[in-house]
Amino acid sequence: LNDAGLKTSEPTGARTVIDVRGTAEAVARALDVPIGRFTFPATMFPKVRGPRLAIERNPQIPASLASVVRGIAGLNDLPAARLFPPPLAPRRSRVPQRGPGDSRGPEGGFTPAAIHAAYGIPDSDSASRDGLGERIAILEFGGGYAPSDFETFCQTYMLPSGNVEEISVSGAKNDFRGKSGDADVEVALDMDWVRATAPKAAIDLYWTPNVDRGWVDFLSTLLDLPEAKRPSIVSISWGMPEDAFSTSRRYDQTRQLFQSCALLGITFVCASGDAGASDELPGTPFFDGQRHVDFPGMVPEVTAVGGTHLLPTTKGFDETVWNDGEGRGATGGGFSRFVGVPEWQKRSIGKRTGVTGRGVPDVAAVASPDPGLSIHVRKSWTAAGGTSVAAPIWAGFLAQVNAARIAAGRPRLGAANAALYAAASGRSTPYKDVLKGKNDYAGVVGFTATKGWDPATGLGSADVAKLVKVLV
Repeated sequence: LNDAGLKTSEPTGARTVIDVRGTAEAVARALDVPIGRFTFPATMFPKVRGPRLAIERNPQIPASLASVVRGIAGLNDLPAARLFPPPLAPRRSRVPQRGPGDSRGPEGGFTPAAIHAAYGIPDSDSASRDGLGERIAILEFGGGYAPSDFETFCQTYMLPSGNVEEISVSGAKNDFRGKSGDADVEVALDMDWVRATAPKAAIDLYWTPNVDRGWVDFLSTLLDLPEAKRPSIVSISWGMPEDAFSTSRRYDQTRQLFQSCALLGITFVCASGDAGASDELPGTPFFDGQRHVDFPGMVPEVTAVGGTHLLPTTKGFDETVWNDGEGRGATGGGFSRFVGVPEWQKRSIGKRTGVTGRGVPDVAAVASPDPGLSIHVRKSWTAAGGTSVAAPIWAGFLAQVNAARIAAGRPRLGAANAALYAAASGRSTPYKDVLKGKNDYAGVVGFTATKGWDPATGLGSADVAKLVKVLV
């Protein structure tokens, strides 16, 4: 690289990432790829304004390095991840009166107490200790938060508001009410519901630039952290269809980093998407009327979380597949075109005809915005939903599991999927099987909930107390 006129840095990411800088001319010559400035239609990248750097074809890795270079990131400054707009609760949506008396937030939506009751979250004096000792990282490619909003949520529901740190990756920062301020609701969903499901876990907010190399920068940052600062769980509510613009290449760039993080004991939990089996909203250039699954949910080291519609009944709570129809969202799910069926998933997928790819999601939790989940953002109460809140809820569940495992002298889960699927095969399953609904969306035929694992809600939602017991 130096011989090609490029400047290199010391390796990062556990010595697997090299930062390379040079003029556009030098980079183009070294990688045999034209680099230019292009203007993209607003329909393709709604948040992109003005010309952006991009390459005209894939870079050519010199033959002498082809066996050791996993991928090259940073040759464009286009968005690397998409956020579905978190669906807000309909104006007339309310938690039914038959639920517990404290199950409705100030402006609607389920409260932490209702979700604790629905999913059997253990008391704080149990072995899981409300996630005490765990550190949950939240990846944000935009948006921000006001500490006063978070404090209001926590005080209202008698939760601790401290133990929150912000980490800047590659210069990104809290952008509350900024250019990416439409993601403020997402940040509130993530923070509020990580805290609600694991009240004593520490929260780290990783502000990361939404560009091609953002994923690599974030993952390599995790790998180089000292153990005391390293998160045990990472919650991700951003993604892209696995075969969207450059995403198939991004999988090759990041897979080794996900694996390395898992070997250090880090568990990744990711949303499966809010556009049903299509994983893309109609009316966008990428919508092709076909089935897709989301990156990074399809990465084998990532636990993908689908969505349910949760309603209290006179006997407890009932769940169906989340599908509120076009424009209101539905849980993502399906089969990967790039990643084969992992060994730990083969038994659950069974002998489905023509299935050769990893199934998504792995598990599920409440996601429907009707009635939604209570949050406080921009000095106001509201209720919202999406698999982007189901993911942080499961991050809290697994923090409870990790805390109990540490208390029992066992290691943290790390890549959790093998253990999660093994738990489903035992006599006392910790999962609540979702048996009704399907994730058809915008004319794309999806998948129907069935007994056991299915590509709409995975293994189902959880009884957390049982999950802790089984996984410890």
